[in-house]
This record gives sequence, C-alpha cells and structure tokens, in this order.
Amino acid sequence: MSRMTHLLFGSGLALAGAIGAISAPAASAATLPVSMKVLIVANDGNESDLPAITNALAFIGIPYAIYLENNTPGGLTSQFLSNSTQGFYQGVITTGSDVPLTTAETQALQTYEANFNIRQVNWYVYPQPNYGFQWPTGYQDTSQTPLTINFASGASQVFKYVNRANPVSIQGVYAYFAQPLNDGASVPLLADSNGNTMVLLRNNANGTQQVSLAFDSNPYYIHTLTLAYDLVNWVTQGLYLGARHTYCGPQVDDIFIANYVYPTEIPIYRITGADLGAFVAWQFPKLFKPLTTNFVTTLAINGIGTTHGYYDSDTYDSLSNAVRDYGIMFNWMSHTYDHSGLDAMDYSDALAEFTKNSAVAQNFWLFRWMPSCFVPPGYTGFTNPAAMQAEYDAGIRYVVCDASIPAYDNPAPNAGIYNPLQPSILMMPRHPNSLYLDSGTPASELAEYNYYHTGNTVAPPVATYAQFLDAESNRLLVYLLQGEYDPWMFHEHNLQAYDGVHSLLGDLLDATIAKYSAIYSLPILSPAMNVLGQTMAEQMAYNAAGVTSTYTPGVSLVITAQSAARVPVSGLYTQGCEVYGGTNISYFNLAAGQTKTIKLDSKPASGALGLSASTVHSDPAPPAS
Repeated sequence: MSRMTHLLFGSGLALAGAIGAISAPAASAATLPVSMKVLIVANDGNESDLPAITNALAFIGIPYAIYLENNTPGGLTSQFLSNSTQGFYQGVITTGSDVPLTTAETQALQTYEANFNIRQVNWYVYPQPNYGFQWPTGYQDTSQTPLTINFASGASQVFKYVNRANPVSIQGVYAYFAQPLNDGASVPLLADSNGNTMVLLRNNANGTQQVSLAFDSNPYYIHTLTLAYDLVNWVTQGLYLGARHTYCGPQVDDIFIANYVYPTEIPIYRITGADLGAFVAWQFPKLFKPLTTNFVTTLAINGIGTTHGYYDSDTYDSLSNAVRDYGIMFNWMSHTYDHSGLDAMDYSDALAEFTKNSAVAQNFWLFRWMPSCFVPPGYTGFTNPAAMQAEYDAGIRYVVCDASIPAYDNPAPNAGIYNPLQPSILMMPRHPNSLYLDSGTPASELAEYNYYHTGNTVAPPVATYAQFLDAESNRLLVYLLQGEYDPWMFHEHNLQAYDGVHSLLGDLLDATIAKYSAIYSLPILSPAMNVLGQTMAEQMAYNAAGVTSTYTPGVSLVITAQSAARVPVSGLYTQGCEVYGGTNISYFNLAAGQTKTIKLDSKPASGALGLSASTVHSDPAPPAS
C-alpha cells in the first residue's frame, strides 16, 4: 500500500473505528451464539497485508471468509453479519484504512461488534482519530532504515506469547508516526523511541475493542510473523478452531556414505565417530532447556556404508561404533541402501533398497528407527509404479519431496500431497537451504554460498561466515514463526566437527533458535516424521471436512464436520487435553456428518486455562448412503 494511497483515504471516509453513536448492545449479547469463523474485510484483494492475514489464520487452521468491498459495494449489511439468533463471525480483521466502507456499512459493523462482543484488528492503518491516534507527523520507509519499536506497559493485554522484553524491528515497509489520543481510551501497545505509537488498543465507547497497526505487513517479514499469532489469538478471544505449534525438523541425509568437498570433487569426506560425538554433545544440552526440551535431529541412512571395505572401513569403524553408542539420541529413517535413484528401478531392486536398510537398522539397534518414513535419493521414484509399489509393500507411508519445486510444494499451509500412484503414501514437502551438501567447514561453505549467490539481489553474497549464518537463519526463522510442519534438508558433511567441537549444522541451528527464543516462548517441537506425517494428514482431513462450529458463551460449543476429521479447538480445557505454551488444545474426532456438543462449565475447572468443558455429547453419524 503506497503512502499516497494513505493520504487519499486518510480523511476518515475509509473504514472507521467505532467511537460514534451506535445502537446499544443487545441485552442477551452474553449468550448469543457466534460462528467460529473470522471475517476479513478488504478493498479489492490486492492489499499487501491481505496474504499476511490469511497466512496467519491458515497455518493455525482458523476458518475465515473474505469480504471485498470493491466487488460488492454496500454489501456489508447487518444481514450479512448476523440474523436474529446468531452472529456469523467471531472476530473481524480489516486490511485497514484503505477499505472505503459506506456510512451504513460502518454502522452495521459497529452495531454487530457491540451486540455480539466482537473484537476487531486493523492490520495496517493511516493513523487518525477514528482509530485512537492523533494525526501523523511523519513516516519512515523502513526498507532503507529499519525502525525499532518496543512493547509498552499495556502490551500484555494483547501480546501474550511474544517475548515482550525484546524490541521488534520493522523493516521493508512504510511506518507512520503518530501519538495516541489523550482520552484514556487509547492504549499504546508498541512505540518507538520518540513515543510514537505504532500499535494501539482502542477501548470504544460502546464496549468493543480494536487494535490498529500503523505499519504495513508481508507474510514473510519477521515483524509481521512476530506479532501475527498474538493478534489472531486476541481477536478470537483465545478460543478458535485449529492449533498453533512451532516445529523444527532437521533431517540429515547420507549417513554412512560420503560427500564431495567443495570446491573440488575430491577428496570425499565421510563423517567420523568423533564428528557424530561432537554433534551429540551439541544436541544433548538442549534437552534441559525449556524451549528445546523436545528437540531431536533425524538421520537418514544409506546402509551400504557399513559394509566391509566400503570407504576403507568395516562395520566396526569409528562412525559405526558411535552410531551404536549414540543411536538413542536421534530419529532414524531410510535413504535407500546404496543411494540409487528410483525413477527407472524395477520392483525387486527397489524393495531390496528398503529391506537391506532395515536390516542395517536392526543390526545397529536403532530403537527410534521409523520404517514407515523415507527420504528418496534425489527425490526420485514418485512417478515410477514399480518403485512406489515397493515402497508401499515395505510399509512406507511418509516420504519427503522437494518444496522448492512448485508441483511438490505445499498445496496449502501445512498440507502435503498424496502420491497419485499410491494414495496411501503421503509426500511431505521438505525445505532445501543454502547449507550445501559438500560443505563441512566455514571457509568451504562461505566460498560455495558466494559462488551460487553471485548476482542474487534478494540473497546477495556475504563477506563473513557470521553474515552467512545471519542470512540463512533468518530464512529458517520464518518457518518457525509461521508454525510450519515441513522438515528441513541437510547432509552428513554438515555434521563435520570442523574445529573438533562445532559443526555447520549446529552453528546454523543455534543461530536460528537464538533468534526464535528472542521472539517467542512457545516450545520448539521435533516430532518423529511418522508422527509429523500423521499430524499433517489430520490437518489435511480437517481442512477438507467443511467443519463448522458455533460458540454460545457460558453454554456450549457445537461442532459439525461434513467428512471425517479430528478437529482441534484451542482455548478449551477437557480432561487429558494437550497443553502447549500455556494454551489448552482439545481434539474431537468426528465422523462424516456428525455433530458434537460440548457443554461448558460456568467457570474453568481447577487449574484449567480459559474455557472448560463439562460434558461432550456426540450425535450419531448419519448412515452411509
């Protein structure tokens, strides 16, 4: 959104905050049911902050609807928002002051929010009194000079999961400078060093609340991802369909075989037992830190590297001994026995790639071996019927594919692709990165990074290894902040203890986790790939199930699914529910066409956070047609 556009629409004719005369809240507002869906109000769908809003909702799994004023002028009526017995949306998010609602539409929205106790977030506004700001005194193009803002004392009313002790850096967008109205109703949440309010909470005269941001967004900007989850949690009042987790799934390919050393194709390097031991020494202390107590790396093996004479080693070389000693520290899966491509392989040879690798895993007593999970060499075999049949017959149900190829990228946030030849096998997109397979030392990685990034204006060459770590960790940080399921690809050479202690992979993950911990207190999870695959499959089923839900405050929550799904509800306590980052997450299994009614306690059970269920009633599923 340009600065000139804001100047044109900043007169107050755009979508306004509700502080004028409106209808009084209905007497029964506290008990009127509301659909568990968020309404996004935008102008024409081309707003730069719209994908930031939809991504924030989609990665959690919160249902939403988009209203485009440009397509249906005057269509945001009271009938669009509710009927006499039910509200249709549990929260409202606008793309900001560029939405030119009519006076009647603004009145309808304000009345709806008052009558149904609905909150509103204005994702990017030109500051003005309608939102609780004084008129702006200036602006800054943060693509040239980043802007540092800090959380104010009132920020805890909205921002509960972000680390409020640390500042937020606004970069890549326009930011507008304005002071809050001195009226007791406008509460600064984040401000710059000059006291300009950049995020503001407005307590409206009609009892409703809205939060407005005076800077733009992008779905991949760190400042957007830093604030997005709390904004969504606040606008839904902490109760919503879906769930938010942070996943970090590093997968290291080629264990037991070697990789070339950049920049020459010789000599080859195969990690040693000392290298693996050093990586264990790096990973083990993370188990005792609250943020990473569940962190674990997955190693993918090529068993041929354990045979006598291969790479001048035998089954009792230092790496093999280290695997026996430290195997319990990792998750393990197959990368085929000898790293052969599967595109043209026949059935018997393909099946042998899996059975021989399983025998190696058994020989090494890899207790955390995942026979249902597989890394295809070079991402091959997906279109070969013989190879896919062999994978299925070997018990494989989850394979990784290349997220950088459009046909194999996530078709929707946190969704995979069922293989067309074997629909029981889920292909899970995996992110490549610029920690290259033939790099094991900082000098080698820096040289190769700069070789491939020459001429790249988005990710240009860097002068130092520290600058590489900063640039690449920023890219991985985005995946953590989005709540992505997708694993990350690395290779065995990245585990080389280049100074006897540190490895490139350890350095990169340390840099990434340090940045994440400065932003969020949500624990980092590293589930085994079969668990993550099941989670992704459940997310896909939930997305496709046409789940609808209504919430009647203090009474009940009613959930219906058109097809079978496991439905997550965040902010609801049930016996045995998941507790993640201080949020209760309850799960309900619904058959196709089934409805569950969750009766709510008048007050939360002892020790429960948020709402608490007392009973769950399940209507019988309709008979199959």
